[in-house]
Amino acid sequence: SCLVAGMAHGSMCILDTTSLKYKIAGESHMAGINDIAFGKKDSSYCCTISEDRLLRVWNLGNYHVQRTIKGQCAGRRCLIDSVRGEIISGWSNGAVRAFSIDTGRESWSIAKAHKGAITCLDIGQGNLLTGGEDGSVRIWSTPSCRLVTQYQAHQGAVGEVLA
Repeated sequence: SCLVAGMAHGSMCILDTTSLKYKIAGESHMAGINDIAFGKKDSSYCCTISEDRLLRVWNLGNYHVQRTIKGQCAGRRCLIDSVRGEIISGWSNGAVRAFSIDTGRESWSIAKAHKGAITCLDIGQGNLLTGGEDGSVRIWSTPSCRLVTQYQAHQGAVGEVLA
């Protein structure tokens, strides 16, 4: 088995936990990686999102980039929705965007999900939970992008949401 870690200088390292030997992935981000997500049903790939505006899908069989998606601003959070076959991403401009894992095409988006950056994401029971720098937690119906409800009880950025 192995451990995958995103490094502050933008590279992704793979550590073989048996031999404790590591290698740097052949392709890397050019800025700090902000999040790494793994699929719950399929562990053959993961995705990373970075300050360099890139969302990358990595093939964990050979550690090569399978797909690169360019954002309009720094990427903050990502998660893999294995049920729908999508990567859901949160960006520094407050947008949430979903992409097909297979094609990389945008499936749906919420342009202004929050004022300021998206700080956390989770999905469950057909709903997307988002937290933002604006201190609010919002629940969205996907893929319709309809706001179901919101909570504004935080003074600072929301640290985590759990579906």
